[in-house]
Amino acid sequence: MTLKIFYFLIALFSVSVVFGLFDNSYSFGFNKDDVKLANMKALNVKAYELNATNIDAVYKADEVVRYDEHDEVFGFDGFFQNDNLHHLSSDFAIIKDKNVTMKQNARYQNSDENLTYSSNELIWGEGFLRSNVPFTITQNGDRVSGTSGSYDINNKKIKAKNVKGVFNR
Repeated sequence: MTLKIFYFLIALFSVSVVFGLFDNSYSFGFNKDDVKLANMKALNVKAYELNATNIDAVYKADEVVRYDEHDEVFGFDGFFQNDNLHHLSSDFAIIKDKNVTMKQNARYQNSDENLTYSSNELIWGEGFLRSNVPFTITQNGDRVSGTSGSYDINNKKIKAKNVKGVFNR
C-alpha cells in the first residue's frame, strides 16, 4: 500500500513539474523596454540662466529627476525676467523640450501687471501660458475663472472658454 502511495506522489510531482515548465508564472505583463530608468537625481537644486551681463532667470527645486526624454521636478519655483518679473511655481513639474508642464498648485505671477494665473495644471512655453483644466486669473481685485484658457505673454491677451468673472469697480 505504501508503495502505491509513493508511486502516486511521484506521478503527481512529475505532472506538476511538466505544467510548471510551460507556465510563465513570473511574468507581470509589462515589456522591459517600457521601463524608464532615471539618468540622474539631484536634491535642493538652484539653477541660474545667464547672459553676458545679467542673470535672466533663477530656478529652484526640492528634487529633480532626469530621464532621457524629460525632467521631473518636485517643489518647482522659478523667477525670470524679460520686460518684467515673472514667477512660476508648482508642487510638481515636467520639463520636456522647451515646455514646462506644472501640476498641483500651479501658479504664474506677473509683477508688472499684478496678474496671477492659477490652476491644477499650467503649461508654460515660449511666450504663452495655457491651462486645459479649470483656472482662475486675478488682476487688481478682478477675478476671472474658466474651464480652459491661454495667456499670450507678449501681447498680454487672454483667450478662455466658459468664462465667469467678478469685476470690482
